[in-house]
Amino acid sequence: MERTKFEITIGVEYDRDNRRITPKHREAALDKIKDLAALHYGGYTMVQGTGGWHNDAGELVQEHVVILTIVVNRRDTESTRSDVLESAARYGQILNQDSIVVAKGSEAGIYKV
Repeated sequence: MERTKFEITIGVEYDRDNRRITPKHREAALDKIKDLAALHYGGYTMVQGTGGWHNDAGELVQEHVVILTIVVNRRDTESTRSDVLESAARYGQILNQDSIVVAKGSEAGIYKV
C-alpha cells in the first residue's frame, strides 16, 4: 500500500487577532485536533516547536507551534492533498489561526484558514 506523509504546523500561542491562547483553551483544542487526526487518518505524531513570522508592523513575532505528522494510506493525488488541506484548515480554525503551514516532503505552502 502506498502511503504519503504530511506535516501540518499550527501556532498555539497567539490567535488570528494576536491574543494569547490560554493554556486551558490550547489543551482542549489540541485534544480535539488529536482526536480528529486519529479518527480520520488512523494516527498522528505531534511535537512541539517554535516558529516566527512578521506582523503588519514588520516586527518578528515568535510563538510556540505544534507540528502534526499524519500518514495517509493512499497515493499522493490531488484528492489526497485536498483532503489533507481541508483537515489542516479545520485544525487551524479550532485554534482560531489566520494560516497554517502544510508540507509534504520538500514541498510546503502557507494556507489561509
